[in-house]
Amino acid sequence: MSYSKPPYDATVENIRLLCEELRDASGMNKDDLEEQTDELGGSTFDRTLEAAVRLGLFSELDGEYQATTEGKQIGYGRLAPEEEKELFRDLVSGYGFYRELLKIVGGELTSNNGEQYLERDIVQSEIGINFDFGVGDRTLKSAAGTFLQILDQCGVGNYTRG
Repeated sequence: MSYSKPPYDATVENIRLLCEELRDASGMNKDDLEEQTDELGGSTFDRTLEAAVRLGLFSELDGEYQATTEGKQIGYGRLAPEEEKELFRDLVSGYGFYRELLKIVGGELTSNNGEQYLERDIVQSEIGINFDFGVGDRTLKSAAGTFLQILDQCGVGNYTRG
């Protein structure tokens, strides 16, 4: 399985903020986009934009970016909470890496006092075992956290830090 490096160091909140601030951006390079954002800058901006592109909320062609229809839907804030969850479920199902990762970790739930949950460490190790990204543990840990936050946004669980 060959995929680009997965989204990491990105939060759903920052992805939503990017969609809001750049919902009308069209054909702009990364530097121009960053100038248009008030609250995101530097590596946070870069990682958030990468995540938004991987998920299909922005498109990139020849170094120029623009919000997709899905990115604009989030950016304009016109979706009801259930509609936004459904949109994120569609984005996850359309992103090959997350689809494959879900197949791998789907049966790896841990149980405690009747609660079932997916541990970040399990997601991190499965990414490292099954995908050849050539990145370190810190990036894998962050990618696992981003994945779990996206699943929370899909409405399939609650992301908590333990």
